[in-house]
Amino acid sequence: MKTRGEVERIPVRGLFKQAPKAMLFAILITTGLLFVNTATFSFYPSVMFTKGFSGVSVGVGVAVINLVSLFGVWIGGALGNVIGGRKRPMLIYSLIFVLSVYPILKLGYSGGYTTFVSAFSVQAFLEAMIFSTLPAFLSELFSKRFRATGVGFAYNAGAIVGGFAISLIYALSSVIGLFESWLLLLIAFSLVMLVGIALSSETWRKTEVAHADKIVE
Repeated sequence: MKTRGEVERIPVRGLFKQAPKAMLFAILITTGLLFVNTATFSFYPSVMFTKGFSGVSVGVGVAVINLVSLFGVWIGGALGNVIGGRKRPMLIYSLIFVLSVYPILKLGYSGGYTTFVSAFSVQAFLEAMIFSTLPAFLSELFSKRFRATGVGFAYNAGAIVGGFAISLIYALSSVIGLFESWLLLLIAFSLVMLVGIALSSETWRKTEVAHADKIVE
């Protein structure tokens, strides 16, 4: 396969040479989304303890939020099929998420336990909708030759930055306050994700699906 040029000796190098824009946009998307993911799902328990909720309440609340997010994945995938494409549903879901960040944070952060869990369940649901189309979008963004390398590299690059989300929130909170820090960084990285999606090309084609159906038949 190497002699026929089907496999690169250094796949990452070949990927950056042949699809630099796709790689950059993919990294923007994963960086923004995985930062947001850490700053929400992984940060909810910390905020709940800060508000004085008991350990049992925190455990139950986080479980409810995670359960609701599963429905976001399923419904997001189903709606994505109705909307059509990969980029369009992700763009719509991301816009809704960005517009909802402030009201949800304001409501959940200032409210009691029930309000907190309800508000952030909605946020988790919207975030999960974005994740519902991400695997297909990333895999189709790269050619078969570089698909595994492209998806793996982009996702892990985003995860590295996303892993610092909580540290950055707390570091900035010493200057502007916890709520303000959380809000600012969530919006900033949501916009990074949104820019990556907006600049990317649509990856799904009806003609390709029709061709695949003929092959199966």
